[in-house]
Formats: sequence, structure tokens, C-alpha cells
Amino acid sequence: MLRPTTLSAALLLHCVLSAQDSATNSPAPATINFETASCVIDVAAQEQLDAICDRIAQVGPVRVSIIGHTDRRGTKEYNIALSERRSEAVRAALAHCAPGVRFELAWQGEESPLLPAEESDDVVQNRRVEVAWELADVRGTEQDAPAPAAVFDALHRHPFVAPLMPMADKVREVFSVDPGQPISFMASDGVTVNIAANSIVDANDNLVSGTVDISYRSFSEPYSIIASGIPMHLETAHGTEHFETAGMYELYASQNGQKLRLKPGVNIELARPEQAALPEGFGPYVLTASTGEWETGGSLAQTIAPSAVAPSFQSMSRAVQVFLRKAGDDLARKEPDPALFDARRDAWNYVYVTKWDSGDVSRRSWEKSSNPFRKLAGIPAIQLLPGSVQHYNRTGEILFNVWFADNKYHPEWRHLRRLQWWKYSGTEGRNVFKQLYGRRHWYQDIELQAAPGEDHAVLRVKEAGRWLELPVAVGRNAMSEAEAKRWDRDLVKYNATASNKEEQFDRATNSRHRRWATRRTRGIQKAYEAARPSMTQREDSMSMDAFRAYTSTFQMRFNGMDSTQRSAFASISTRFNLDDFGVYNIDRIMKMPEQLQVLASTTNADQEAFPWVRAYAVLEGENSVITYWGNATGRGDIMLVARGRMKSLFLVDADGRIARASVEGLNSGNARCDVQWQLMEQPKTIAEVQAVASR
Repeated sequence: MLRPTTLSAALLLHCVLSAQDSATNSPAPATINFETASCVIDVAAQEQLDAICDRIAQVGPVRVSIIGHTDRRGTKEYNIALSERRSEAVRAALAHCAPGVRFELAWQGEESPLLPAEESDDVVQNRRVEVAWELADVRGTEQDAPAPAAVFDALHRHPFVAPLMPMADKVREVFSVDPGQPISFMASDGVTVNIAANSIVDANDNLVSGTVDISYRSFSEPYSIIASGIPMHLETAHGTEHFETAGMYELYASQNGQKLRLKPGVNIELARPEQAALPEGFGPYVLTASTGEWETGGSLAQTIAPSAVAPSFQSMSRAVQVFLRKAGDDLARKEPDPALFDARRDAWNYVYVTKWDSGDVSRRSWEKSSNPFRKLAGIPAIQLLPGSVQHYNRTGEILFNVWFADNKYHPEWRHLRRLQWWKYSGTEGRNVFKQLYGRRHWYQDIELQAAPGEDHAVLRVKEAGRWLELPVAVGRNAMSEAEAKRWDRDLVKYNATASNKEEQFDRATNSRHRRWATRRTRGIQKAYEAARPSMTQREDSMSMDAFRAYTSTFQMRFNGMDSTQRSAFASISTRFNLDDFGVYNIDRIMKMPEQLQVLASTTNADQEAFPWVRAYAVLEGENSVITYWGNATGRGDIMLVARGRMKSLFLVDADGRIARASVEGLNSGNARCDVQWQLMEQPKTIAEVQAVASR
């Protein structure tokens, strides 16, 4: 199943990565194992993944196959979703490797175990992601040709754009498509890219066939724009103006080392989900390939939804909406408790066979004398009542009765005499027995383990989620031959009734669960079929289980909508039509508040100036980047600032060195100021850029 490269921050997985064969271009597949339901990577595993990234960067672009698996614990639906998350997480951890990496993702849940399921449901070898990679077909055979990774990067980058922070530059999503068919894919930001069939041509305007690679990136956050090197200023009749962006997009296509373009007269449609209509003043621009300047390019069209449509519909495709509306009742149908009799009785959070919400009553409160279970309807309440003084003979025997508030939950006990005496044969003395097991203790379950003809037995009682075992002697119930026969008969009936009760309970539990699963699956199947006509190309390639897992990310928001909102399928959307592959944006000229010209000089702790030639500033509350040009001395540069609104500032010298600069002087309102600077290393991630900027 082909899926795009994820751009989100690396999800961390706890796993162990197998060794790779470094001598070949197609090494043996790596197997990454997981703890149960784990999504955390440890330091050693991350180092192994980084080593693979280093190799890919040297030989790329490559095609990476990632297949997720689980063990058999949990439902099939849960395991399908879990294996998908594991695949996505491994892809995210590898996404920064190099430009042009193509990922092919699949997830199989519990269907392909390495070890047989009958050996154990909890097998670490089955909780895995398999990773394999091979060279992609990118050609450049001349002896002095650049490396394949550099070839791909050059084909999928604007000729006038060089990243300021290459390691933090946003990773491209790469989609392999068939240009002879209608192209439609949804990127990780929720934007759907649509291109008509037979619309991609080569440099000679010939239609291309076969597999084409389309790369996609979007930028809506100032620091990722700074890292990318994409300019955010526009030369107008009024001088240099700065953009406030509502979204910037980069799309390029290539095949076999050749850059491709769009057939004249055809558009690339970007379908953007929106939370609100675009404010006034935003328009489409293109970064021209010939000059590197922004010009008006492309076209915008907005669809405004009825007011009843909630913002939660944004990024939800029509197929997802149809599916969730049709399958709503079935998805919300509560699963009956699948645990069988023995499992419930053994579990600490079950009282008899009723699951107890430990979030309402803590385990500590179970141990109080006023036990809450005593007050709950339908919950057994049992006591052991030690005999009074006269019932303790001179040899120190400890006798007690078993008392039920209602023994309807334990019908087997009706075969035993209600007021018979039990003799404790353990090591505790009278006073300790009373304290540990006596009247102030309420038990939530009880079981007698005894066989006919034997004098010794075990009485098990459950208190505060723990089973306690009391050794008892039953000879007092068989003081004569007649009593012994009666006791054995009663005990046979007790064991038979207890066994029958367990069998009936398990049959009823399994039957309820089968009916629930059948009804729910049938409803989900019908909803899936109803949604298929509205599916995007990516959604249509998913199995029903995979599509169900995909829609689960929207389900909580959908459940919070009323019936009117659910029935309104239109959403606010922007159709951004691009005239060709390239860099486009939806921007407007930023109006800088409280503009002030400042004569700025730079200085560090050693009183040295930083000879900057370019600077990039971000304002508080503004989705924009302000660009400055310096005189390469770091002394006496004029900067137009927004007093009190300057958030961060980066300085760049002619050698490409980057310095983080303070904005205190620029925010002071003074006409002259000193800007403190500190040289910084090249950041590796956008999060690192943001962290540096906030210092």
C-alpha cells in the first residue's frame, strides 16, 4: 500500500533494530520490535535509525518498504490501527534521511506472525515493523554527475531558493503516481492535490507515462519558512513589502532524473480545508523560476459552508463524513465485556464477575471497614463470623461461619449447611485471625476448594481485589459416618453446580460478544460501501479495516456534533489552482504595527560586531517573516521594526554563519540600540529553531 512521507515530528518507538549489511545497496530487512502497545524509541534504537539515514543520504534517493505487525492481543480492528501507527512512526523517524526518499507503507495487524499464535498471544517477535530499502531508478550516469540525492533535490527545488538551515528544512512528501490516470492524494496537512489525467509533460511537451514522482511541501509557520530560504518580501511601487501568509506550497514532478511540468492550459488543484473564510486582501502569488521574484499567479475560489457546519469538519474528507454518519451508532455501540468467568475472578478490578471502576473508588478505600461494595446492588457481600469465646476449645481451635447477604450469586453454597462451622487450620492465633479475617472485613467473592473424602480444604475469599487462602479442616462436618456421607454428597453437588455456573456464564458471554461483533461489523461494512463513491484515491486504496482506523482520528470531533452539523456535508474550503509546478502562496501585504526606524549595531560578550548581510525577524502574533539587508559591518544598519512586537531575530553573514540576536533593544522604542548576538550551530529541527528563538 503506497503512502506519502509523513512530515510530523518523529514519533518515538521503543524498539530494537537489527544490524544492516553495509556492503550492499539493498541490505537485509531490519526488524524493529515493540513493547506491548508501545510507541517510544530508546536512544540506542534511534542511533541505529540514524545510521541507516546516513547511508541513505549517501546513495539516495531510495525506496523504503515499511510493514507493521502486532501480536494477537486485542481485537483485530485495534491491531490493524496499531500496526499502522507503528509503520507511520518508523517512517517519521526515517523521514529526515534525505530528499527523494519514497516510502511504501503497509500494515497487517496480527495476520502475519513470525511465531505461531498458539505458542503465545504475547510474542515480542510478532510486535514488529519490517524495514527494507533499495535504490530508486534515478539516472545520471556521467562520471562527474552529482550524487542521486543531489539530483533529486535539484529537480524538486526552486532554482532561486537555497535553505538557510538545511537540516531543519521541511522534508518533502513524495508521491509516486501514474500520470495517465486522474491524480488525487491527500498530504499530511489535510490538503488534497488533484491533477487531471494526461496533464504532465516533459521538456519537449510530450506526455509522459510510467511512474512519476511528485514532491509536496507546505509552509504556514514563520520558522519553517526561514529555514527553507523561501523569500517573504515583495518589491512594489512603495518599496519592499513583507508578506503575511495563509499558506505557501511547493510542488515539483520528475521522472528518471528529468524535471517535468504541467501541460499548458491545465491546472493543479489544491483543495484546502479551512476553519474560516480567508480574510480580505489575501491573493495568489507564484515565485517565478526566471527571476525568483513573487508575481500574481494561480487563482483562488472559496466555498463557504452553512453556519451550522462546525469548524471540526475542517480536514475531514467527504468520505470520512459519510462513513462516520452512517456508522455512528455501530461505532458507538459499547462492546460487552469479553472476559470469561475465570479471568474475571482472578482480576483485581472485578468484584465477583462485575468490573469495578477503580477511578471512582480507590483500592485503598476497599480496605476500609465501611467497604463501598457492601452498599452496591448486585454485588456480593460476604463475611466470616468467628465463633464467640465458648466456641474456642482448650486446644485453641478457631471456628467460624460463612455469612452471605444474598447467596443468589453463589448457588453452589446452597448445597452446604448454612450455619455449619469451619475450623481454621492455619498458623494465625485467635486475635490475629479476628483482626485479619473477622467481622470488620467484607468479601466480594468466595470459593471452596475441597474434594469428597478429604479432611483438609482451602477456603478462598476475595478482599480489596486480592484473593486470600484460608486452610480449613472439614472434619467437624463429618463427625459420624452418616454426616461424612452427607458431606460428600453435598460437596459433589457443590462442585457440579459451581462448574455448571461457570460454563453457562462463559457460553452467554461468548454469545453476547458474537452478536455484538456481527451486528457492528455489518453496520460498518454498509457505511464503508456508502462512503466509497466519495473516497479520494488514497482512501480508496485502503482496506475496510485500514479506512476504519483512519477515520478514528476524526471520530471524537464528529461525536461532538449535533444532527444538523452532521448532515451538513459542505465545509469551508479553498480551491487554489496552480498554473504549473513550482512555489506558490496565498498571501497579503503585511501592515506592520507602530513602525519605527532604528539605527542598530551588533555586539557580543567580547564587544565584537557581527557582519551580517541578511536578517530575518518574526513578530508576535504575525504569520510573517521580515527580511533585512545589512551593510556587512554590523554597525549602523537601519531596521524598520514594530516596537514591542519583535519576537525573534536571526542574523546571517556572507559566509552563511547564523547568529541568534536579542530583540530587547528593538522593542525598547529607542531610535538607536545595540543588538546582542551569539553564534549558533546549524539547527537540526524546526523545534530546535523555535527553542533557540524563544531564549
